[in-house]
Amino acid sequence: MAALIRTLPARLAAGALASLLSGCAAPLGPGYQLRRQTVAAGYLPASPGELRVRIEATVRNTGTRPLEFLEVRLPRLLPQAGSISAYVAGRQVTATPKGQQRILLALTPPLAQRHSQRLALTYALPAPAGSFVWEPGDWFATAVAPAGAFASGNRRAGHVRLSVTVPEGYRVFTTGRSLGVRRSAGQAEYRYEIQPTDFDPFLLVGRYDERTVAVARRQVMFWTLGPLDGACAQSLASHLSATSDLYRSLFGRIWKNPPPIPVIQVSGAVDSPIQVGAGRARSVGGGMLMDLRPSEICNRRDQFFQLADRALASAWFGWAVRPEPDARVVLGIGAADYAALAAGEQGGGPQARSRLVAEWLGEYARLRSAAKPLPPARLGDRPSTEQRRMAGIQAALGFVALDDRFGPQPVRRALMHLVGTLSGSTAGLDDLRSALEQETGENLYAFFQQWFGKPAIPPAFLDRYPTAQSGLVAAP
Repeated sequence: MAALIRTLPARLAAGALASLLSGCAAPLGPGYQLRRQTVAAGYLPASPGELRVRIEATVRNTGTRPLEFLEVRLPRLLPQAGSISAYVAGRQVTATPKGQQRILLALTPPLAQRHSQRLALTYALPAPAGSFVWEPGDWFATAVAPAGAFASGNRRAGHVRLSVTVPEGYRVFTTGRSLGVRRSAGQAEYRYEIQPTDFDPFLLVGRYDERTVAVARRQVMFWTLGPLDGACAQSLASHLSATSDLYRSLFGRIWKNPPPIPVIQVSGAVDSPIQVGAGRARSVGGGMLMDLRPSEICNRRDQFFQLADRALASAWFGWAVRPEPDARVVLGIGAADYAALAAGEQGGGPQARSRLVAEWLGEYARLRSAAKPLPPARLGDRPSTEQRRMAGIQAALGFVALDDRFGPQPVRRALMHLVGTLSGSTAGLDDLRSALEQETGENLYAFFQQWFGKPAIPPAFLDRYPTAQSGLVAAP
């Protein structure tokens, strides 16, 4: 594991210096900036269905020489590069393939320094006739920074206006702030504004029964593929609102005006930009996607609450603070599971905490009989499902070990400090360690190496939490 030497104050100072330097002169190489970007998508649900997309943006040459080409990364679901149409200043141009799922747009004549030009791409993607969830790379084309020393370029504009038009009866959910819905001639146009700190837009489309429940100062929005009982919805909404309030008190506020908490049923495979090890649920936009029918939710509320607590935690550790590659397991899974542990403890007391820790240890033992564990900070590019889950359990138990050593308050203050400082940005293991050391007053290098740099749960922890699972022995 890389040496964890960067501190939060140093990181902020470095960012300020970079910002100062970038304001002093033009980039020392090729560069551009995308501005005034709009994305319009229209869903045609015939069999087979189709999604038609048009992306427009203004590109400005911010480099030190004329800009000859703009490279674009195409959606994974686009059938072939030849199915895309490109326009520069309203004139159709040739899109030259460059490797797999990439094209080059020739800016002819080359775009001079400090000059701007309007670009547009149009394409159509085959889409299911029912509900579907697509990750950003599935449907959303993005720019690629030019090659070369000191090159610069943004993947999309800082502010993007997105509109998705669907037939009446269908609903849309995606990244960004909702600007409302326009209805006319049997269609509904859902409009959004995507901020610089938002994810590239995932896309969820489908026919749903909608029920919105108000609890205290929050709203919970249920989209289900069948009717949801009103009393059950009220109970679920009360739990979700309480959990969200708890996370806000423990880890800080991440919304100035909290949006409704979305709870959306997706039939079959459950996917989203944030992959969490939550079984039949995934985190999405401050809420959750779930492969649970309304009757299952109401008859198995404890199971739903556990899934929901885990998915909601990813709004803080995944959406607000985005883990860097070395911290995807520790922050993206471990910290969120630790938050869910706090939610369970609030509702069920210390017994709930002990029960969940025992469940994690038992699950780890079962998985270890089928796969070799890997260090949470060195998971590699292609871990198995079992290895990823074991690493996530080990990361979560690392936070429990910090609780045992220092008490919960310093650990939670450190996470609040991390969220408050880096919300809307990325965070690595060194940022996490710096925040924890600031609150605990101790050097945690050895602790991070032991818990996150090795493929084992330390023996001392197993002695404190004995389980009925035989064979759970830490690796050397």
